[in-house]
Amino acid sequence: MDHPHALTAEQSEQFRRDGHLILRGVLPTATLDALHGSFSRVVDHLARQWQQRGVVTETFADLPYDQRYLRLIESSQVRVPAAWRRILVGRPVYDLWRTPELLGPVRSLIGDEVYAHGVWNARPRDPHGRTQQVAWHQDAYYYKGWDPSVGPLLSAWIPLVPVDEDTACLQFVTGSHTRGWISRDRLPNGEYGTSDEAVGDGPVSTARMEPGDVVIFTDTTLHRSTPNVSDRIRWNIDIRFAPAVDEVIRNSPRGYRCFSAADPARVESFETWAGRYRYEPEDLLTELTNFEEGYDLDVLRAFSRASPYADIY
Repeated sequence: MDHPHALTAEQSEQFRRDGHLILRGVLPTATLDALHGSFSRVVDHLARQWQQRGVVTETFADLPYDQRYLRLIESSQVRVPAAWRRILVGRPVYDLWRTPELLGPVRSLIGDEVYAHGVWNARPRDPHGRTQQVAWHQDAYYYKGWDPSVGPLLSAWIPLVPVDEDTACLQFVTGSHTRGWISRDRLPNGEYGTSDEAVGDGPVSTARMEPGDVVIFTDTTLHRSTPNVSDRIRWNIDIRFAPAVDEVIRNSPRGYRCFSAADPARVESFETWAGRYRYEPEDLLTELTNFEEGYDLDVLRAFSRASPYADIY
């Protein structure tokens, strides 16, 4: 490959063989700092909102956001959601898909017309929380109108803290992507998963990672997370890339075209992307105004992954 940050031949071969690839230390410090800033603003906003509503008496403002959020949820009765999305709509997340050190490897795998898929989440996984180990599954289970003929949809999983077996890191069944679609079941927690029999006895790879690392994997690679049995929150964000073809764009209307080698002018702006999350232009300045749109604490307490309010975060 002759574009910046392209995968080596060895890396490409490893990805094709295993269905996943860890890129060590590729994300720039500035990118990580911007993401930390977004998470910190969210936690500060939640702390102030919860204090105003009488949910917490102390905001723990002297703590860094990762410790602060844990103290907040430990000292309240709020049932916090397992994933954040709308609340993080801002330039740091928009820019993540366009980070050259991440976009380069993706181009090596899916080509030069790239779409930032609308399925993305930040996941503050609290220790011993209600959402613990995520069962074996394929990300294809969650894509509307998924069709393997349009090309692979690549997931990029990015930790903001060190992760290992004790802090809910990912595990992969090596080579499972070559099996195509594997039957799924709806689990008691509302998630999709597959049976141990369907998983089989393929080799399992554990992705121990540090901030700056990224693991990329395919839409049909079986993976799960381990439980968080540590004393801290596991913070990460996961985003997805797809070929910028009509089928993908139609089925993912909240994504955006993030790269075009043929016509760079086709890349959609931050304002265009953020507008798909129903923000008014003036609200983009704060990035956090979804909490002012009429949802109250009772909605948050009742939150579940199956909730019609799943887009609040």
